[in-house]
Amino acid sequence: MKKLFFIAAVAGAALASCAENDPAPQTLEQQVITLSPVVASSSRAQSEMGVEYNQTTPFKVWALYYDDVNDGGEYTEYADGQAFMNFITASYETATNSYVPKDASGNNFYWPKNGSLTFMAVSPADAVTESTVAFTANGLKFTGYTVPNDGSQYDLLISERAYNKTTSTDGTPYFGGVDMEFKHALSSVVFKAKLDKTYLGTTIRLKGITINDIGSKANFSQNLDDEPGIVTNCPNRKDETNKIPEANEGNNDVIDEKLPTVSSTPAAWTAPTNEIDYTVAGIPAAGKVLSTTAYWPATGAETEPTWSATNIRNTDFMLLPQTVAGKTITINYSIQHGTGVELDQTFDYTITPASEWEMGYRYIYTIEFGFDPILLAPSVQVWENSSVLGVEP
Repeated sequence: MKKLFFIAAVAGAALASCAENDPAPQTLEQQVITLSPVVASSSRAQSEMGVEYNQTTPFKVWALYYDDVNDGGEYTEYADGQAFMNFITASYETATNSYVPKDASGNNFYWPKNGSLTFMAVSPADAVTESTVAFTANGLKFTGYTVPNDGSQYDLLISERAYNKTTSTDGTPYFGGVDMEFKHALSSVVFKAKLDKTYLGTTIRLKGITINDIGSKANFSQNLDDEPGIVTNCPNRKDETNKIPEANEGNNDVIDEKLPTVSSTPAAWTAPTNEIDYTVAGIPAAGKVLSTTAYWPATGAETEPTWSATNIRNTDFMLLPQTVAGKTITINYSIQHGTGVELDQTFDYTITPASEWEMGYRYIYTIEFGFDPILLAPSVQVWENSSVLGVEP
């Protein structure tokens, strides 16, 4: 029996892009500091407002204060700021439809009357500890961030700096409070499978999918320039757009009317170490019967996933960006004719040369199972006569 597999990796559109339009302001009567997270998306329908942040997921936030006297009330450089919040948990509250940062005693933070605050955040709160993440002059940095293989992976998100805020009135289409734009820091790897055609009387069951020897531990740097208004490089951004002549300069200089300056070095992970195997969760122990009519899983892998409270989706891997050329994917399945014996099978697929998982992209590996029928080629030997002696009637 010949086993034919078609498996292809398709890099989905970047999960992170830059929002270009300032949202309509919203008012909040109290002066409690509230935050309004949104997850940036490159989907055309969502390009301006992003994707709604998971309401059940707290995140960690930092804030630096810049006073009117020494800093003109705005961000000058990181070292000039005074620590106002340090690794504070912000959680959703229904009353304000916003995320409210509170100290260890459950107390709110309030806006200072003068100066401004510059914010940065990481999500989810459980994904990092103070020993693995730091808010620095060059943005967020992770040391020894590890992606486990026990199913407790997170959709790790990092925010842009939210510069020079004085009130909780920015708001996104989803929440009220200071805008916090998050971007995906990991690579999403998704598998889906089906049969290439119907095999009457035969049942094929998917038993397991494992990606072998994948780096699980790395360091990260957001690589922001320590200047006001600097944001991370955005993969889908067109820096030549939205620019107008500099007013009253009498020259050909241009300024960016809507978009902030882009940092000179993209955010990046170091080459991951500590290679381990990652196995897809959610496949029944007895196997998942495959068909020709629909892929497994039934949910569309091409769309933004609906994450659980812990930011986990069974059919997705959230893995460190890295070079994966030559890595192997092991596919376990079985084939059974009628009620006969169920035969367990294994197929190893080698990822093609020059393959790489990049930050903020989803990679969809499509598996189609195909089988050749068993064919027999009988041959008949020519009869030969033979004389037998000694036979008497």
